Amino acid sequence: MKHLLLFISAFVFLLATSGCSKDTAGTALEKQDGAAVPENTAGVQKRAPRKVRIQKIVPGDVTGKIFFNAVIEAERDVTVTSKTTGEIVEMNYDIGSFVKKGATVAVIEYDLQRTSLDQAELNLKQAELTFALKEKVFQRDRKLFENKAITAEQFDASENGYQSAELSLNQAKTSLQNATVNYNNCFIKAPFDGIVVERPVQQGQYVSIGTAIARIVDTANLQVVVGMSPDDLLIYKRYKNKDVGIILPNDQVVPGTVKGVADAPDRKTSLYSMKILFKSVKDENDKYIVFPGMQLKVAIDSKVHKNTFLTSRNNMRLLGNRYIVYIIREGKAVEKEVEIVSDIGKERVVRFSDGYSEPSELIISGLEALSDGREVEVLEEK
Repeated sequence: MKHLLLFISAFVFLLATSGCSKDTAGTALEKQDGAAVPENTAGVQKRAPRKVRIQKIVPGDVTGKIFFNAVIEAERDVTVTSKTTGEIVEMNYDIGSFVKKGATVAVIEYDLQRTSLDQAELNLKQAELTFALKEKVFQRDRKLFENKAITAEQFDASENGYQSAELSLNQAKTSLQNATVNYNNCFIKAPFDGIVVERPVQQGQYVSIGTAIARIVDTANLQVVVGMSPDDLLIYKRYKNKDVGIILPNDQVVPGTVKGVADAPDRKTSLYSMKILFKSVKDENDKYIVFPGMQLKVAIDSKVHKNTFLTSRNNMRLLGNRYIVYIIREGKAVEKEVEIVSDIGKERVVRFSDGYSEPSELIISGLEALSDGREVEVLEEK
């Protein structure tokens, strides 16, 4: 019985040893097979380069600007009025019509003025003939008087006749001038090139002196008047730049010139008025596209910012309390901290915080998916 128990124990031990060897061999085989198959490395698998758009930048001097909102005004906006009385017999232009300087806008009845002018011309001719005769007689009588061929009374009478003729001639000239003015007043002229924007009278209407006939606006030569704060005025006085930029609603910039700046503030607004002149703009059809009453912005040059560049706020990321951008170096995105120095319209004046000043390729798309060291591929340059 004892021998039977020993036999059974030995048999169980052999079975156990054989199972362990099989398991070990299986494990070794699995390792051997596993070495032939690449290890699963999905967590650290290399990512494809991020496709991005770039903006090439070269840090340097960027001139800052001060911006003002303004409303366009016409440099010349005049209402022409009647300088005589009578019926309007002609109205040559309607609202929206373009008129040249000197063009006749309206005509007031002129029959009486024409008659007076004709009579004044005849009177002048008669006065000229009389004066010529009296002058000839006077010159002759003066020689006779000097030679004592006539008496003093006769010479005095000749001199009085000459002076009277001269006076009549001057009066005739004045009468002709007045008659000419009265006649010309019947023809209402445009004082400059412009557009008729108001025409409050009609043909056949009786008008008196001072009646408004038409309002004419010079839409080619425009101006804006902006209000400057004391700080803005000091900046302008410091840089004394009379060239300014007029920013139109379509972001087109038109050059302007400072005409004058008030040295005393407006009593109501406490702002200093600056008048800026500029030319209107035409489209491809030679039609003006800028008119009085439109709102726009005015930009005046100010401080020059050293070692800076211009870019959009959208090209930066805000991380906590700092702004960062990404530039490309050796095919990879490199994170750089920047500071916003100033605003110029829709762009920002930006400087690298560490003073970096090399020409660079600034990444301007897909910033939210970037990280420092991420490989990138340039698709487009702005």
